[in-house]
Amino acid sequence: MGDLQVESSNLLSVVYRTGIPDIDDPAENYLEASKLYSSTVHHDLPGIVALDQSPELRTMSARAARRYASRLAVDLPEPAALDGTLDAALRARRSADGFGAGPLRLDLLSSLLRRTYGVTDRDGLPRRATPSGGALFPLDVFVVPRRVDGLRGNGLYHFDPFRSVLADLGDVDDEALHDCLVSPELSRQSAAVLLVTASFWRSRFKYGQRALRFALIESGHLAQNILLVATGHGLAARPLGGFLDNDLTALLPDHNGVDDAPLYALLVGPSPD
Repeated sequence: MGDLQVESSNLLSVVYRTGIPDIDDPAENYLEASKLYSSTVHHDLPGIVALDQSPELRTMSARAARRYASRLAVDLPEPAALDGTLDAALRARRSADGFGAGPLRLDLLSSLLRRTYGVTDRDGLPRRATPSGGALFPLDVFVVPRRVDGLRGNGLYHFDPFRSVLADLGDVDDEALHDCLVSPELSRQSAAVLLVTASFWRSRFKYGQRALRFALIESGHLAQNILLVATGHGLAARPLGGFLDNDLTALLPDHNGVDDAPLYALLVGPSPD
């Protein structure tokens, strides 16, 4: 059977409905609004000058993470040792179609968090393995453990990258969480759900409209790091970009879906093999 030839222009009516973009197409409007030009770059990126002129602002921006210091916290142990090579992890990485029934060890969860979004260098500005525009790190990682040793099932925890702890934020409605996700039956099999959210203002004060681009790019960096670490530990993992935004936002503290919003979900657990 020969290769199937498809004329891509036939998709115009599917993508744009009318066959051409509307004059107020949101995607095109945002792309235009977030472009940089030499004639307006100083106006579009006002925070760059402010950061250059203010040591206090630089210090404050370096503490880029939500803090729940008043909450009870679970110390994360030293990350489990990684086996194999980066080449092996890249070759073996696959999006899981199922998960084993056993629990996830806490040192494995610690590895997924600390190796990917934990502070790896405190000499000068705190650095992390995941790159971030201006080292502003607008993302946060929340964990809903279902079968994780040492953690309460269906609790909601926040990863503090500076203290290497999980702040206990109380319980989450397990059924509501899975119903938010595009693959609820698969998520119910997982040992833990990791939710990546963004506080856009952490980047926007410096990068203006460009900040949303950076937050989306960085969530991909972080997700890929988590997936590779999971693969290195022989765990099953699957990224989910599809979810009901308002419903998932409602499960997260201090998120309004505009200034702070979920971007990505990752399912992790033992391999079904």
